[in-house]
Amino acid sequence: MSDGLSDPQAALAALWAEHVKDEFATKDVEATLATMVPTRT
Repeated sequence: MSDGLSDPQAALAALWAEHVKDEFATKDVEATLATMVPTRT
């Protein structure tokens, strides 16, 4: 656990950071899509 986050929260925060980097910094569409779920629930 880091920054007071639970393990699942830290994993989600890391995934979000990766998504934002891929979408806005590197502008890599395929990498961005890889951070997303195939369908919403």
